[in-house]
Amino acid sequence: MNQQELENKLKLAQNAYYNGSEPIMSDLEYDELWDELQAEFPESELLRGVGADHTDGFVKVKHSIIMGSQAKANTAQDMTTFFLKNGKGVYLAQYKLDGCSIALNYENGKFMTGATRGDGTEGDDITSNVLRMKGLVKRLKEGFTGTVRGEVLLDKNDKEKYFPDMKNCRNAASGIMKHLDGSDCDKLTVRVYDAQYLDKARSFGTQESLQAWLKDNGFIVADYMMFDTDGMKNPGESAIDLIRKEFSEELASKREFDIDGIVFKKNEIDLHDIQTEY
Repeated sequence: MNQQELENKLKLAQNAYYNGSEPIMSDLEYDELWDELQAEFPESELLRGVGADHTDGFVKVKHSIIMGSQAKANTAQDMTTFFLKNGKGVYLAQYKLDGCSIALNYENGKFMTGATRGDGTEGDDITSNVLRMKGLVKRLKEGFTGTVRGEVLLDKNDKEKYFPDMKNCRNAASGIMKHLDGSDCDKLTVRVYDAQYLDKARSFGTQESLQAWLKDNGFIVADYMMFDTDGMKNPGESAIDLIRKEFSEELASKREFDIDGIVFKKNEIDLHDIQTEY
C-alpha cells in the first residue's frame, strides 16, 4: 500500500475505535498497519498524533499536561532495545487498561474537572459524568494540584448485567461516558495509573512511590508488579514471558476488566520525560 492508503485505513480504524460503536479491525491488524507506516513512511504526520475522541455537545478544554500516546513493542528484541536504551534496573510493569483515557484535575486536593484525552492537547469536559462514576476520589488527603491519569472502564460483570448486547466493554464504556444526560455513567469505573504535579519541577521520585500515593488516597489502581532487569542477559525475553503469563486465558477469565498490554516504566521518574510518558 502507498502512504495515503495506509493513513486512510488507520484513520478509519482510529475513528471507529474512539468514536464508533465497535472496532473495524483487530489490535493485531492495526499494529501491523502502524508498523508498516512507520517503516515505510516515517515522515507521516499521523505517526506524531493520537486518535481523537471529541464529541459534540461537550465543552472543549486544554490539558495542562499533554496526554500523549505510548510507544509499542511487539517482540523480545524490541523489548530488549527498550531496556538497553533506558538502562538496566527496576521497572514498573503495569496493566495497560483497555478503556477510555481520562484526566482527573485537582486543585489543592479537590477534584475540579474530568476530561477525555481528545487529541492529546484538548479534550471534552465530562466532569458531570465523571462525578457519577465509581472510583472517583473527590477530596485527596493532601493539597495536590495536578492531574491524575486513568481509564474509564465497564467491568465485565456490569456489561453482562446491564448491556449484554454490547459487543465489548471498551466500546460500551466509550459510548456511555459521552451520554449528554449522564445516563448509565454510574455503571462505569475509573481505574488510575499515573499522577503528575502541575508544577513540573515536583516529582513523586519513583513509580512505586507514586502508585502507593494513589492507593493511599483511595483510588482504584491498575495492577502492577516490579520487574528487575539487573543480571538479565536478555530482559526482553523475560518481559515477553511475563506478558504471555498475564494474558493467559486463566488469568483473563478471573479479571473483572479488560487489558490490552503491559506498560513498562523505569522506577525512577524522569522529569524531562514527564510529558511524553503514557
